Amino acid sequence: MKKKPIEFIPRPGQQELINHLIENKRSAIYATVGAGKTVNGLTVLTTLELIEDVLPALIVGPKPVLEAVWVAETQKFNHTKGLRCQVIAGSQNQRLAQMRADADIHLINYENLDWLLTELRRARGGVKWKTLILDESVKIKGFRRSGGTKQGRAAVLLSMAIDRVHLLSGLPAPRSIEDLWAQMYVIDRGASLGETIEQFRMDYMRQINNVKSPKGEDEGGKRRKFGGKWVPVKGAVEKVRDRIKHVCYFDDVLKREGVPDPYIIDTPVELPHSVRKLYTSIETGVFDEDIRPETAGSRTSALIQVAAGFRYTEDGSTTWYHDAKMDAIEDIMEGAPDENIIIAYLFKAQLEQLRRRFGKLLVDIKEGDGIDSNKDKWNAGRIKLLAMQQQSTAEGLNLQEGGRRVIWLTAWYDLNAWVQLNGRVAPLRQKQAGLNRDVYIHRL
Repeated sequence: MKKKPIEFIPRPGQQELINHLIENKRSAIYATVGAGKTVNGLTVLTTLELIEDVLPALIVGPKPVLEAVWVAETQKFNHTKGLRCQVIAGSQNQRLAQMRADADIHLINYENLDWLLTELRRARGGVKWKTLILDESVKIKGFRRSGGTKQGRAAVLLSMAIDRVHLLSGLPAPRSIEDLWAQMYVIDRGASLGETIEQFRMDYMRQINNVKSPKGEDEGGKRRKFGGKWVPVKGAVEKVRDRIKHVCYFDDVLKREGVPDPYIIDTPVELPHSVRKLYTSIETGVFDEDIRPETAGSRTSALIQVAAGFRYTEDGSTTWYHDAKMDAIEDIMEGAPDENIIIAYLFKAQLEQLRRRFGKLLVDIKEGDGIDSNKDKWNAGRIKLLAMQQQSTAEGLNLQEGGRRVIWLTAWYDLNAWVQLNGRVAPLRQKQAGLNRDVYIHRL
């Protein structure tokens, strides 16, 4: 049964976010996961359409959230239900027809953005959209004035042809403040943070070199010339934030609303003796001073796999070692017998392990009828264990009604994945759903 649209009543602080977008034609909202960025963006369109030419709008976002979040949000509220949405997806012919369809909002994923730009150039009809919204805008961080990612370049070129541009993100700089450069270039063509990534690095970062070299430093010892990693200099974060504060609205809803942190529970998993010996032998090589970075990286990946219970071989097959983490999941389930649980996995082999152990109790969020259907089943309490690949299925989904507990089989070096996936059932979302309960995040 379709739910009846409801009145939108901004929560404390939410109107300020909306006003910021309305008053700044090229701007960004960087707010906590669950802050309501989607409805904020839609409200800007419905508020301005009577006085400004803001439609049609193009919304770019991760594929799972286009239908499940953006389109669904338009149908949720009275003030947005009249917006006609068209997702651009599917085959080449389908996408062409959808791109040309009459709609108030077209929605497309980042992976198809370069294709869209190519088709627009071929058609030679110009860009029809009056507003561009980049959801999870950190995905364009790979843009460079020369080279860089195709989707980042496509986003920048489109932004040059559209008057009103808004960026939305819950975590705009998951790896480094360097992630902000491309996003701000979309906003102001480098006025805030420099016209090139090289200029940004020279202004706010320094290079640390992992390769021993007596010629590695410039005079004064401030810069490294060869290889290595760029890290912020002292005070850089504050300086960057000050440079972009006129176009960026930073909002920490958790502090403002007094929402508690989730409980993080680290559960040690004991490896079988033979596997522990294998792990130790690989680990010793990682810290060899003469080892090359790529070799250290492959050995680190091997360590993570062995700890998980398997290892991929060079011919693409899988060697299985243990199911200790599957046992740990069963222990957690026994301690919370009435709860449904999300399980975050990294490798395909881990999903195979989960299927072998838990059978029909486990559903991967992408299987069967897909993400939208499984999301609804989860929220209705019809899925005991919901498996989610941590780097590809986390963004935008509202899963708080189905549970409050997440188990991470393998926590990878990806802050964005950690924040986004945990954010699906985070304390803020529990509060918004009227659920007065704690949230538990287990790391195995």
